[in-house]
Amino acid sequence: MSALQCSKRLHLEVRRPDLLRYPAGAASTSTGKRRIGAIARELLGAEDGVLLDRTWEPVVALSWTKELMREGVPAIYEATIHYDDVLAHIDILRREGDAWRLVDVRSTDEVNEERLKDCAIQAWVFQGAGYPLAGVSVAHIEPSFAYSGEGDRRGLFSEVDITDEVHARLRAVSSWVDHAARAIYEDEPEIRVGEQCNKPHQCPFTSHCWTPR
Repeated sequence: MSALQCSKRLHLEVRRPDLLRYPAGAASTSTGKRRIGAIARELLGAEDGVLLDRTWEPVVALSWTKELMREGVPAIYEATIHYDDVLAHIDILRREGDAWRLVDVRSTDEVNEERLKDCAIQAWVFQGAGYPLAGVSVAHIEPSFAYSGEGDRRGLFSEVDITDEVHARLRAVSSWVDHAARAIYEDEPEIRVGEQCNKPHQCPFTSHCWTPR
């Protein structure tokens, strides 16, 4: 997704992480997302679902995900799947019969093109790894939700099925992956500061790109 915003951003994320300069408030935003994720697991997951630790090394997370899927658990939270040198972290992987539904949790109240592309990448990795896909959903904040207290947050999320939209983008994913690989392994791209620096997200390398070299 970084490469789709700007190939230079991905190159620097991988090759020069020392240049990262996150905007003020990034830490609090991350904390808020973790809280939203915990609520989503409670409301949209399944009883006896298993939460994995995203700080684990990929080989450990992959092994646990595979084993839990084999055991037939009803849901895996923060599942890790690998295919063609791409790792996908799935917010909620929920069993539906003999297949699985990918649920992407968002703290916003909309489903935009960025989300559709992100979910298409996850689905591409999941199917490429040989797993049966029942469908893909985005769970976003319901704007009309009113908290009544006593911990009752039912209705906070709206789960929207985006399977058709994801399938319409799957054929493009391999080209996105190739583009990302070139951004990583080739020399730093010569890209001028522009609209892509703040769209769809503020880039943490803007100060580096503004500095004359």
